[in-house]
Amino acid sequence: MHETFTAWAIDSRSDDGHGLVGRYWPFYVRDIFIPLHMEGCKFALFTTRKLARKFLPNVRGAFPRASVVKVSVEIKEAMNG
Repeated sequence: MHETFTAWAIDSRSDDGHGLVGRYWPFYVRDIFIPLHMEGCKFALFTTRKLARKFLPNVRGAFPRASVVKVSVEIKEAMNG
């Protein structure tokens, strides 16, 4: 299996290396619940640029230089053995 898809994230552009911000970043609440089936993902991406841009102002409160970025995700099946 080999699959590639495009999604959107918010790049914090942090000097401290905080990296990308996705759907489960605590935009409005301190404690965030990530469903058990999503724990294997480093972050959950936005499906559209419009949705990522909607949350950008909230991220800029903590990361003033943040910007929306297009990302490409590649999923490959691991080879056994």
